Amino acid sequence: MRGFSANLGLLYTSLPMAERMDAAARDGFRCVEFQFPYELDPRFIHDRLDELELQLLGINTDVDPGPAGHFGLAALPDRVEEARMLIDRAIELAHLAGGNAVHVMAGNTPANQPLARETFRSNLAYAAEAADTLGLTILIEPLNRADMPDYFFARALEAMDIIEELDTANLKLQFDAYHIVKMGDDPVALFPEMAHRVGHVQIAGSPDRTEPQNGAPDLAALFLVLKQCDYQGYIGLEYKPTCDPAETLREVQAIWDETAA
Repeated sequence: MRGFSANLGLLYTSLPMAERMDAAARDGFRCVEFQFPYELDPRFIHDRLDELELQLLGINTDVDPGPAGHFGLAALPDRVEEARMLIDRAIELAHLAGGNAVHVMAGNTPANQPLARETFRSNLAYAAEAADTLGLTILIEPLNRADMPDYFFARALEAMDIIEELDTANLKLQFDAYHIVKMGDDPVALFPEMAHRVGHVQIAGSPDRTEPQNGAPDLAALFLVLKQCDYQGYIGLEYKPTCDPAETLREVQAIWDETAA
């Protein structure tokens, strides 16, 4: 494991997006990830992170919140052209900002719709090819049914099936322990069978998505299995803070350091 990342979509939300990078550096993070940094010029992100000696990990393809909005388009059969525009935009922003990954969001679709699945596969193949020319990784991530009842997929095994079918080196799983727990699955048990396809790990405490050390899964057990599987990536802290993020970083780092491999 290379270190812990501050997810600037959920941390420091009282600050403007441009100031959250400074807050993460001040609190001791050495890398960050965004969700939707589209209000910022990617060159500004690159230069500011360079000044702060922070590494940018990934971003998401854009969404359009609200009653008539969307949570991604990549699995919507009637919006392929728009989905690929969002993919192209995200890849360009990530590249210019100095990031290394793009999470392609699938969107809300009717359950078990074969055409949606084939559309998602096709758009992921497109994204992976476009990203590969720039050395970027494409990530996919299931979202739990309690928080996102209509999202295309909810379980990590569903994502793994698609990744294995496409079998593209730069298409990886974003292994979010919070969503896995919310679906009633055990990330500690699942990780070993998925480790070879994991591109990024994220944590938060279930059931409320607060500090990761204050809920399920048991971080010591999860960190132990990450070490046993020789996970070489970062761990994103993607949670809703109820206290100082700097203290949370110290606590999860201590749990990592105390976990015997």
